[in-house]
Amino acid sequence: MTYLLDASPVIAMARAGQLDVLRRAATPAAITAQVKAELLRREDTTTPGIREAMDAWLKPRRGGRPGEQFHRLGLGDGEASVLASARATDIAVLDERPARMLARSLGIPHTGLVGLLIDGARSGRITVEEAEQCIDSLSASGFWLSPGLLAAARRAMAEEEE
Repeated sequence: MTYLLDASPVIAMARAGQLDVLRRAATPAAITAQVKAELLRREDTTTPGIREAMDAWLKPRRGGRPGEQFHRLGLGDGEASVLASARATDIAVLDERPARMLARSLGIPHTGLVGLLIDGARSGRITVEEAEQCIDSLSASGFWLSPGLLAAARRAMAEEEE
C-alpha cells in the first residue's frame, strides 16, 4: 500500500510545521509529477521543508495522464493526476470534496489529511498525541476543518486512547 498524496496535504503539513509526522503517518508516500510541480510552484517561506521531503521520502510516481473529464469536474492538475495514477493498492490522499467524490465513484481508495492522521495513530505509525497535535497545528495555521470533521476526529482520537 502506498499513500498517493495531493499537494494540499503536503502544503498544509509544511505550514503547520508537521512534515515529519506526515512522513511517518504516510509511509510509504508518493507524489505525481503534477503534484511535484505544484509543490515547487507554491514553495515559499510558509512551506519549509517541502523540497527536502521530495528529495528524501516523497517518491515520484509515474502514472496515467488525467483526461479532460477530470478538469471538467473542476479538479486541479494535481488532484486529477492522483486519480489517474492511483493503483488498486494505493490510498489517494485528497482534501477537496469534488476529488474525494470522484475517487469514491471510481472505486479508488481514498482519505483526507485528517483521516490519514487517524489511520496513522490507529496503526501505530504516529502516536495519538501527535495526531491530536497535528490537527491543532493545522487548525492554528489556517487549514480549514469543519466543526463536524473536527468533532469526529476528536472522537476517533478518544477511542484510540481507550
